[in-house]
Amino acid sequence: MSARRTLFVFGLVVSVGLSWLWPRIQQPPTIHEIAHALLAGGRPDDALILFEEPVWRGIAEYRAGRFTRALYEFFQSESILGLYNTATSYAQLESWDAAIAEYEKVLRLDPSHADAQHNLELVLLAAEIDGEGDNAVQSSPD
Repeated sequence: MSARRTLFVFGLVVSVGLSWLWPRIQQPPTIHEIAHALLAGGRPDDALILFEEPVWRGIAEYRAGRFTRALYEFFQSESILGLYNTATSYAQLESWDAAIAEYEKVLRLDPSHADAQHNLELVLLAAEIDGEGDNAVQSSPD
C-alpha cells in the first residue's frame, strides 16, 4: 500500500511538472521576448545584442545611458515612438532646440500624445532657464 501511495504522489508531481513545462516547450519565447525581458531586468547591453528593430535598439542604448548612440538608432525609424524617443534623447543631451522640434513633430502627428506634451513643456522650461543663465552671465559686471 505504501508503494502505491508513493507511486501516486510521484505521478502527481510529474504530471504537475509537465503541465507547467509543456506550454514552454511547445512555444519557446522569441528573440524579441528574450531581449525585452533582459531590458526589463536592467540588462540593456545584453538586450541590445538581441534586438533587431532600430527603435528597440535605441531604447536599449538609451537605458544604458548612451544617448548619442540611441539617436542614431532612432533616426532610422519614422514612427511616432521613434520621434518621441529622439526628442527624449535630445533632451537628455540638453539639445533643447532639437528636442523641441522633435516633440512638436510628435504632437503634429498625434496631438493627444500626453507624454510628448508634458515633456515639451519641461524642455521649454529648461531651455528658458538655460537661456536666462546665459543672459545672466553675459550681463554681469566685471
